[in-house]
Amino acid sequence: VSQSRYALVVDDIQDNSEWRRGQPTLHRTHGIAVALNSANWLYFWPFEKIQSWKIGAEEKARLNSACDRALIKAHSGQALDVGTPIHKLEKPRIYSVCLASLELKTGALTALALELGAILAGATESQIQSLSRFGLEFGIALQMFDDLGNVGQKNPPDSKRFEDLKLGRPSWIWATASQILSDKEFEEFLELVAILPEERELSAYFNNVKWVQESKAGASEYLDRAVSKLTKESW
Repeated sequence: VSQSRYALVVDDIQDNSEWRRGQPTLHRTHGIAVALNSANWLYFWPFEKIQSWKIGAEEKARLNSACDRALIKAHSGQALDVGTPIHKLEKPRIYSVCLASLELKTGALTALALELGAILAGATESQIQSLSRFGLEFGIALQMFDDLGNVGQKNPPDSKRFEDLKLGRPSWIWATASQILSDKEFEEFLELVAILPEERELSAYFNNVKWVQESKAGASEYLDRAVSKLTKESW
């Protein structure tokens, strides 16, 4: 949990976000220095907690190793997120870059949550791998739906609406747009995004196009496949 909070605090700083879940972001209320220091503390704190638990040395080593791997992946995903403006990518590359970002960020953290629980529960190696894989896929699906929510109409209006598009961040919206839209349609979409933060034309666009429903269907299918795969595993 603390590592996901760390990611959110840092993500808000890098995106210059003013709001997080209906509340002002930490760096807005306490300043960047305090927010960053707090986030870094959350980064180290889980390792200290693991050392305090009354479990065997082998379990501690496995938990620490899982945390190390997840944090490297999450930071790599964040680097991809902030360092890869979508409009600078060739259209055929957009889908794979966006999926990599979803996997390395949210996917890695949810995989970690299930992997840690499985290790502590004394699961077999096969079970740990299955649950970790499901956590990865569930996290990717979760991010897909979150990205879709970023373009949806909300009441009251959400200040974070269109943030992924405005900042050119890899997301499920960009991924599916690159697959569904023709080159001409995609260029027209880019032109509307370029007008942001003026939202009127882009809001009207999303009220009329049908491809967002296809994007939602793709996310649902991805989640269904992940659940189906897990239920077919031999336990």
